[in-house]
Amino acid sequence: MKGERALVRGTVDGCLSVLGVVIGAYGMEPALLLSAALAGNMANGLSNVLAAFSAESAHAALRLRILERAMLTELHGTEAEQVTRTATLRAAISDGLATVLGGLVPVLPFFFFSGLPAMGLAIGMSLLVMLGLGAWAGRLSHQGMLRSALKLAAWSLLTVLTSLAIPRLVAPEVPLS
Repeated sequence: MKGERALVRGTVDGCLSVLGVVIGAYGMEPALLLSAALAGNMANGLSNVLAAFSAESAHAALRLRILERAMLTELHGTEAEQVTRTATLRAAISDGLATVLGGLVPVLPFFFFSGLPAMGLAIGMSLLVMLGLGAWAGRLSHQGMLRSALKLAAWSLLTVLTSLAIPRLVAPEVPLS
């Protein structure tokens, strides 16, 4: 289940974070928009590998210490410790890869289109990915596919609206081209 959590978390993070960058950079030269979005995507992916590895390592170490106390033996250098380290590394890499792949969703339209059509596709594709991801997460968790899909889509729409409002607040004189 750790892999599924990493996939959902990373994809949501990558897709919506980069969508925010794309929306914030809208109106810039296309090469600058792509550069900002792709650089932000890679930085986000790499930082998520580090963050997930750090958090998972700390949690795994705690679980091993609890197991050691219960078993009255040290697990350093054992197969249990190696399995735990491997699972932690896999989860961290999965999280980072999912982040980068999710972050490509809002960028892809800008390779083929420009202006409002590209932005509309970036937002639409991102919301569709969030709907699908929410449905899949709902299926995995047995919490209802439709409910979970709509909940993730609603949070995603809030992210879009917030991202659209910020440039208007920071630079209201810049036209939406």
